[in-house]
Amino acid sequence: MDTSGPAMPFSNAEIAEYYDTTAVHYRRWWGLQEHKALHYGLWAPGIRTFGEALAETNRVMANAVGISSEDTVLDAGCGVGGASLYLAGQGTKVTGITLSEGQAREATQHAQSMGLQERVQFQVADYTQTPFSDGTFSVVWACESVCHAADKGAFLQEAYRLLAPGGRFVVMDFWRTHAPDPKGYVAQWGQAWGVPFFARLDDFVEQADSVGFTSIARTDYTDYIQPSARRLHRAAWWGQWGSKLYNLTHPQVSRFARRHYRSGLYQGRALRQGLWQYALVTATKAR
Repeated sequence: MDTSGPAMPFSNAEIAEYYDTTAVHYRRWWGLQEHKALHYGLWAPGIRTFGEALAETNRVMANAVGISSEDTVLDAGCGVGGASLYLAGQGTKVTGITLSEGQAREATQHAQSMGLQERVQFQVADYTQTPFSDGTFSVVWACESVCHAADKGAFLQEAYRLLAPGGRFVVMDFWRTHAPDPKGYVAQWGQAWGVPFFARLDDFVEQADSVGFTSIARTDYTDYIQPSARRLHRAAWWGQWGSKLYNLTHPQVSRFARRHYRSGLYQGRALRQGLWQYALVTATKAR
């Protein structure tokens, strides 16, 4: 059952459904309302709290491509706006896009409450086929969102089109390793998350090169997300009992919410067996 290619492509509506119907879980177990972030966070030396780890991801990604107030950034897969709001708070102009109307509304509300609406805007759009003109942005940013694409190359092609000459992209995501997965943990994790398949890092880098990107670099951060992976596994282990009971008493519960706890279990088991890694990829569009 070792699956490395697409197992079940998800439509844009289905991916939006995943996030809309599981938001309550992220609020309860991931502090979504407080942190405005769904990603794992980086537990670098000196990081003491989960909130600091989440913020560290934003700092690392921004520093990796030298984002400044002079940049215009596309946050491709912005969720409820955490990274976009961080960048806007640093003076950068940001556009965040998501497939979920609910996320776009919530992110806009956050921007307004923080007084950042002049520097950041949010809208519903597909990052493989956006409504923006060629060369609109100087940076394309994607944190734990490219995994949802059935065609990772389509994301790269659109990012290249959207970037001005000399523009940069920065991607932080999950990547399938070459280790065998006879129990299909990775595939089952992806199906519970609305992810058709997790790309191998080498393949993604090769695709970026074929699109025309230069100065492609990768940095492994797998060691830095271990505490968050354990946190998610614990939350899933404890939450499964309530989820199973809820499913029995609420037969109309959405398919993603029904099996969401499984994703936390499978990602933990897969990580312990070395089936996936967590890494940053950066690249530049030639001038």
